[in-house]
Amino acid sequence: MTATATDPKLFIEFERDPEAETGVMWDRFVVAVEIYVYTNQGEFAVSVADVAETFNTTPALVREAVDEHPWLFRSGDDDPANDLIDSDGE
Repeated sequence: MTATATDPKLFIEFERDPEAETGVMWDRFVVAVEIYVYTNQGEFAVSVADVAETFNTTPALVREAVDEHPWLFRSGDDDPANDLIDSDGE
C-alpha cells in the first residue's frame, strides 16, 4: 500500500523556521535521513520509499531532504522504490 500526502497518519508538518522553539525541525529531519542512509546503505540499497516508510512521511519530503543535503544524492527514476539514495562518502 502506498501512502499519499492526504493520509492523516503521515507526518508532513515540519518547522522550517530556524528561530522556532517548538515542533519537529526540518533541519533535524534532513540529518535523520542522512543517518538512516549512512547506517543502512551497507546492508541494502536505500530508496526514497524505504526512508518515507521508516519516517512515516511522503516520498516528496524525502526527496526534498536528500536534495537539500550537501552529501546525499538520488539516482533512479520517479518511482520511489527505484529512486535510490547514496552519499559521496563524507
